Order: sequence, then C-alpha cells, then structure tokens
Amino acid sequence: MRIAYFTNIAPHYRQSLWKTLISESQFEIHFFFGSISKNSIIEIDFNDHFWNDYRARINILKNLWIGKVLFWQRGVVREVLHGHWDSIMFLGDMYVISTWICAIIARIKRIPIYYWGHGFYGGESNVKFIFRKAFLKTADYHFLYGNYARNKMMEYGFKASRLYVVYNSLNYMQHFQLRDTVVDLNFYRSRAFFNDPDLPVIIFIGRLIASKKLDLLIGAAKMLNEEGERINLIFIGDGPMLLFLKSLAEGILNQIYFFGPCYDEVEIGKLISNATLCVSPGNIGLTAIHSLSFGTPVITHHNIYNQGPEVEVIQEGITGDFFEEGNIEDLKNTIRGWLKNHSVKTTKLIKDCYSRIDKYYNPSAQLEIFKNAFLRK
Repeated sequence: MRIAYFTNIAPHYRQSLWKTLISESQFEIHFFFGSISKNSIIEIDFNDHFWNDYRARINILKNLWIGKVLFWQRGVVREVLHGHWDSIMFLGDMYVISTWICAIIARIKRIPIYYWGHGFYGGESNVKFIFRKAFLKTADYHFLYGNYARNKMMEYGFKASRLYVVYNSLNYMQHFQLRDTVVDLNFYRSRAFFNDPDLPVIIFIGRLIASKKLDLLIGAAKMLNEEGERINLIFIGDGPMLLFLKSLAEGILNQIYFFGPCYDEVEIGKLISNATLCVSPGNIGLTAIHSLSFGTPVITHHNIYNQGPEVEVIQEGITGDFFEEGNIEDLKNTIRGWLKNHSVKTTKLIKDCYSRIDKYYNPSAQLEIFKNAFLRK
C-alpha cells in the first residue's frame, strides 16, 4: 500500500513519529512538505544517516504564501494527478488552497482521502464554520489530535467510524530511556539558578510568546511571595516576550531564572523531572506532553476553546490541575492548593504522569491507529 502524506512543514518534534511511520512494513508512506521560512521552529534533520535508505520517499515542496494566512503548495497537484497512490493524507487545514483542488482530483480518481488536523475548534464564527465544515467533508477519514475534536465532529454529523484520535507525541523513546537517569534530588541545589534552591521549583518550557500568558505566572508568584509562600520559577525557551517578562520579574529576581532556549533532551529532562510543577497559564500544547514525559504534573487554564488538544493528557487532580482562564487569583490559589497537597512528588504521582504518555502519546501507539485506519481494520 502506497500512501502520500502532504503537510506544510517537517517540524523537528515529529522526527520520532516520521521515523516510525516510514519504517512500517505494512504500508509505504512518502512525505511531501514545504519550507519553514515563515516559522521559528527547527525542522527534521534529514542528514541523519537513518534517512539514507528512504531518500526517495522524502520530497520537498514549495509553499507559496497568499497574504498572511492562505498558501498553495507547488507540486502537490502534479503528484495527485500522476502519482500511483492507494491513499492520500493531507494536513487538515482549510487555508491550504491546493488541498481543496487535490481533494477533488483524488475523489475523481477514487483514492481514499485522510485529513490529519484539529477538526473543529468550537466557537467558530458562522462563516468560518461553514467553510471549515465544507472543507472537512471533502475527506473520507480524519485523524484528530484529541477526543474533544472527535466529539465535535460527531455533533456536526460526521460518522464516528471515520474519525480516528491519533493524539500527538515527542521523542518518546529517548524520554523513556532517560527517565531513570535524569532524576537528581540535588539538581537545583547544584545549579546557581536561585538564592534558595530548596523552594518549590515551577517550570515553563516553550516559546515565550503572548499567548502563553506568562505574565500571569510571574504575577501569581509575586502574590504568593507576598503571602509568605515563596516559590522559584524557571523559564526554558526564548521568544518576543523575554524582555517584558524580565521587567516583570523585578523584585523577585533571585527567585526567577531565564534559562534560554535548550534543545538537549538530557538537560531538558533534568530541568523538568527535578521541578515540582509545570505551569502554562495560556494554551498548553506540547508542553504538557514534555512535562508528563518526565514525571512532572501540569497546571493550565480550563477553557477548552482556547487550548491545544494536548491538554487532554492532563487528568485533573491526578497529573495536574486547571484554573479559570485569565484569573490570576485563581491561578495563585490553584498553584498553592497543588503544592499543599503534593509537597513531594511521590512515586505514584510520577507513574501517573508516565501512564498517559505510555498509553496514548507516543509513536508506537499512534502507528497502531494509523495502521487500523489505512488497512481498514
């Protein structure tokens, strides 16, 4: 079975999954993707010797932007018209104009079409909802990041048997292998990050951008400090909000450390696994998977409309908690409550964090879902 997968870019975090998919013997998948010139993320390193045996299945396209949102992928129409494919998978994004055209061509050629995307977010305007539903109807099957999207699509008339929740993943095998080696109770004591390293350490890892609402986290830390419940904060990452966040940190600088960007998973594993808690006051995204992969619970806001689908990995009261979106007082109280009830990261808490990742959010689990869909099991 030959499968063509057309997507916008090849982000580095997808490397483990792409290696798993391309190594599968029950189907032959070919990747087609564009440049990342408009994105501030790292791409998959195809110079890695692993890819040597699969060069013919790695195809770079040209993304042609139309304004700031729409784009066309050059070369996709030709591949769909003249390629010999048993199934075709597209990025489930209605703003890729070439996908609309290719979906029509694939239907005429009677090639099953799969979209991999978010489905419905909920809260779309009437016009956006109409266009999104029309676009999603052009596919035969859908791969979705979470159960919320699946439920929404069923609510809007899509058949459950054609909807597959495939979740998301990072570099699972490396994280799994690092679990027992990165835990070090003296880690933060051995680093000159804070004046008092014995305070609870709250971590954030990701891009320092406005949508993450990190000003709320610094504000909550100041409020807790004033109330005699001091905590340390460490930010892993870079972004346009860095200078603003540093200005907000004045007054408690000895309790806040800006580590900067880090792509060394061993170092990241140490930073996360030895922290007390991860907090993302805005949308959580892959940060939730990263944190739970190293046994650290997560707090984020509860508004599903403004969340990434990865928020579903968090089990309230078990592997993290939720606060009222935008409410700094509630964020402060939620952090306080969690630290009061989980002053020590027990073995059970850490295992609970691992369990969701081990069951759903890893390439092996995703591969089984892809196989069931492609092979119609």
